[in-house]
Amino acid sequence: VGRSTFDTQRAAAVKVQRHYREMHTKKVTGVTSMQALFRMVKCRQKYKLVTSVISIQAWWRKSCATRGYQRTMEKIILVQRCVRRWIVEQDYREKQLACRVIQRAFREKMQREEAKKIVALRKKKLAIKKRMAKQVEYREKTYASTAIQAKWRGYILRLRRKRDASATLLQSYARMLVAKKKLTRVVLSVSIIQRSWRRYDAEMKFWELFVASSMVQAVWRGALTRRDFCRKFKAAVRVQACMRCQRQKLKYLELKHAATQIQAASRCQQERQKYRRIINSVVTLQACVR
Repeated sequence: VGRSTFDTQRAAAVKVQRHYREMHTKKVTGVTSMQALFRMVKCRQKYKLVTSVISIQAWWRKSCATRGYQRTMEKIILVQRCVRRWIVEQDYREKQLACRVIQRAFREKMQREEAKKIVALRKKKLAIKKRMAKQVEYREKTYASTAIQAKWRGYILRLRRKRDASATLLQSYARMLVAKKKLTRVVLSVSIIQRSWRRYDAEMKFWELFVASSMVQAVWRGALTRRDFCRKFKAAVRVQACMRCQRQKLKYLELKHAATQIQAASRCQQERQKYRRIINSVVTLQACVR
C-alpha cells in the first residue's frame, strides 16, 4: 500500500472517528439534559410533598392547641360562674339574716312601747274611776248639809279644780318631757341603725366592686398572656419550618452534589472505556491496513 492511500484512509478514519464522537457527545448531552429535567421534576415533587406535610402538621398542631385552649376556657368560665353564684348566695344570706335581726329587734321594741302605753292607759282609767267613785261617795255622804257647807264646799271644789288644772298641766308637761326623751332615744337608735346599715351596705358594695375589678384584671392578664403565647408559638412554628426547610435544602444539595459526582465519575469511566475500545479498533484497522 502506498503512502497516499494510507493517508487518505487515515484521514477517512479520523473523519469517521470525529463524526462518531460528535454524535456520541450529542446523544450524551441529550440524555444528561433529560436526566437533569427528570431529576428536577422529582425534586420539585418531593419539595411540594414536604411543604404540604409541614403545612398539614402546622394546621393539626394549631387545631389541637385551639381545642385545648377552648376546653380550658370553658372550665375556667364554669368555675368562675360557680364561684360568683356562691358569692351572691353568701351575700344574700348574710343580708337576709341582718334584715331578720333588725326586724326582730324593731318589732320587739314596738311591742314593748305598745305594752307600756296600754299599761299607762289602764292606770289612768283606774285612777279616774277611783276619783269618780270617791266623788260620788263624797256627794252621797254630804248631800244633806247646809247651804253654808255647800258654799264652802263649792269654794273648796273650785280651789280643788284649780289645783287639778294646774296638776293636769304639770302632768301633761311631765308626760311631754317623757315623750320627748323617748322620741330622742328612738331617733338616736334609728340613726345608729341607719348608720350601721349604710356602712355595711357601702362595705359590701366596695367588696363587690373589688372582686369584680380583680376578676376583670385576671381576665385581661389572661388575654394578654394568651396573646403573647400565640405570637411566640407562631414565631416558633415559623422558625421551625424555616430550619426544617433549610435542613432539607442542605440535604437535597448534598445528595445532588454526591449524585452528580457519582454520575460524572461513572460517565468518565464509560467514556474512557469506549475511547479505549475505539483506539484499539482503529489501531487494529490501521495494523490490518498497513
